[in-house]
Amino acid sequence: MTDTRVPVPRTRPLVFVGPSMPDSDVHAHLPDAEIRPPVRRGDLYTARLLRYSAFVILDGVFAQSEAISPREVVDVLDDGAAVIGGASMGALRAVDCAPAGAEGVGLVWRLFAQGVLNSEDEVAVMFLPERAFPAVTQALVTMRVALRRAVRAGHLSPELARMAVETAQRMHYTDRTWPAVFAELGQEVPSATRAFLSDIDIKRTDAEATLRRAALRQAQDPTWVQRARASRGTFSLLDQGRAHDTDPYMGQDPSTMAPGFLFWMAATGRAGADAAQTLKMIRLARGLDLAPRLDRLSWADLGPDQLALVGAHDALKSRLDETGRFTAEMLRFGAVARWSRASFLGASAVQTSDLTQIRTRLAHAHGLADWSEICLTWHEDRIEDLDQICQIWARALAHKRAESKE
Repeated sequence: MTDTRVPVPRTRPLVFVGPSMPDSDVHAHLPDAEIRPPVRRGDLYTARLLRYSAFVILDGVFAQSEAISPREVVDVLDDGAAVIGGASMGALRAVDCAPAGAEGVGLVWRLFAQGVLNSEDEVAVMFLPERAFPAVTQALVTMRVALRRAVRAGHLSPELARMAVETAQRMHYTDRTWPAVFAELGQEVPSATRAFLSDIDIKRTDAEATLRRAALRQAQDPTWVQRARASRGTFSLLDQGRAHDTDPYMGQDPSTMAPGFLFWMAATGRAGADAAQTLKMIRLARGLDLAPRLDRLSWADLGPDQLALVGAHDALKSRLDETGRFTAEMLRFGAVARWSRASFLGASAVQTSDLTQIRTRLAHAHGLADWSEICLTWHEDRIEDLDQICQIWARALAHKRAESKE
């Protein structure tokens, strides 16, 4: 019998890069990379149609009509391709699409994945299309990190650094430069301090780490650039991928995810100013183990005042929709819930270091210095509820770590 299967072509990894690092440096970390300009909407669809299998996204355009959507990344992942992101747009889409298999690398990715940052404005810069590197302006996330390091090194006072961050936040991304920020503040900054700040380039550091990760993946698995298509014939997801948005519920029943989502957002402080007030409405049954069922709770599990809880959820969803955060937050919640359940069923051990880090992060989200302050100032029932969330989060991290080693 004749084998009529079409052989899977071997392609080069595509790297979408612009202001984060010069083209000439890409091959130092990923020698056989094929370099493309910052990614635009439709670029991954086109490349996957041409049988490219591995995509490294560093930079992308941010205009609403041209920016690559999470749906496009999910579609090519579902079709069998690999996506690694870091530094800028790549970091954002890696966070958004982690449940679908996107891999994120670097400090910018971690800050967004952990919820420390949540606005695309943090990584936006202005660059020249014909000569993308270096960027004409500074990324806000780079300014935050550089100012914090300058304080630690004794170059700036904490108060001046705080004022500089607030000034940069008020600026449009096309105006953010170190001279503009300090001119707006009316501050004379020593040349040594300016040099210290200018030498810190978080996005470039992340870009280099992302390329090294891609090189490692290719070394570990030569078929990384030779992945078969999941669909047959024409890329069947192309039209439907452009026609619909990301499903924030990843195919699950929205009504079963809503109670747990409200509790997660309030307990982790991600619900913002209303987090504490929402937590006061919740009365979990003592001994209710949330690890295997965080995304399968009922309103009755959260307390007797179900109408008020539903209203709080709907109000939270509306606020998140207005800021464009709902899909990303729900995808994160779903991933944590699934990973926690898998860890629970597999009896994976919670690591003390993870738990300590998570408790500190959760305390900061609620405006407190550390977990001890929560224990001193919160009601005992609320502490127990928050600790359940910490345990769930730690389980999710343990499972995610185990998956990455497989």
